[in-house]
Amino acid sequence: MPTFRFRFRFNIAHKGIISGDEGQYEFALPNGRVATLHAVGASRFCEANSFVILSGGYSTEKEALDYGFRLKDAVLCYGTVFRIGVDVGKDKASGFVSNYVKDKVFDEHGVVMIDDVHGVTAYSEEYPTTCSSIFTTGLVNVRNAEFFTGKLIDLISESYALSEQLKLAMELMTSSFFESSSRARFLTLVLAAESILSPEDRSTEVHSVVDELRNVAKSANLSDQEKRSILGTLNWLYKDSISQSLRKMALVHLPNKTYQDLPSHKFIQKCYEARSKLVHSGTVDEEKHNIGTLAANLEVYLKDMLTEMAAA
Repeated sequence: MPTFRFRFRFNIAHKGIISGDEGQYEFALPNGRVATLHAVGASRFCEANSFVILSGGYSTEKEALDYGFRLKDAVLCYGTVFRIGVDVGKDKASGFVSNYVKDKVFDEHGVVMIDDVHGVTAYSEEYPTTCSSIFTTGLVNVRNAEFFTGKLIDLISESYALSEQLKLAMELMTSSFFESSSRARFLTLVLAAESILSPEDRSTEVHSVVDELRNVAKSANLSDQEKRSILGTLNWLYKDSISQSLRKMALVHLPNKTYQDLPSHKFIQKCYEARSKLVHSGTVDEEKHNIGTLAANLEVYLKDMLTEMAAA
């Protein structure tokens, strides 16, 4: 019976974040299997920002895929913990080779050619396999391959429970490091904080007021389209506002933390205030809201928040 191998390709925002003059590194996974980290598009880790991790010997394709996805989650957590940009992909091919070419390569060379999937894929080890790769050829948290793979093993072993909501927030946070604009990066980080919110219901008294406002809107001499628009807006008033929800989330998960000399709940409200001014006017009072400083501290806030929620 053939065994199966998983292949996980991911990108890191800047070259040199994984350091070292080698281009391949072998390490043991917690499941006892061996994996190898490869630099893509470069001969040395320090020159690469695209990487592949391979591991084989799995009895089924599903087993290989499942462990590949565990490793993918670990890389996403690594990017969050060490505050670096990682792009773990959507598990889709970035380029395709026709079946005619694949068949021709197999017939002539006995080699199976697979598409270059950005993310996780699995394939049979029955025949030699090659990948039709398409790749691109101030550093922070520079680590060598041994440190990087060791931390991935730790993160897999800790079995972080990543909901789809948490994964999205981590993707947004780590994608912010690819932004060259400080404003765009700040807005992406605030969006990451918003994406993990679950606004609570407001009091019965508030609901009664909203119900009255809805009745007024329904009986008003307005077009159906305007009524639907107003009613849709009023529906949001049944729940806490985003600002209230951010404050409550900070008080629950980071009650003793401070950022920029502010308690966590006041800091995140300051960020949301700056976000609102920036989105609605295109600018902020830099003496009150230095976007670069806020973004740097918000990065640490999100690292603390997301890792705490993942470990809960």
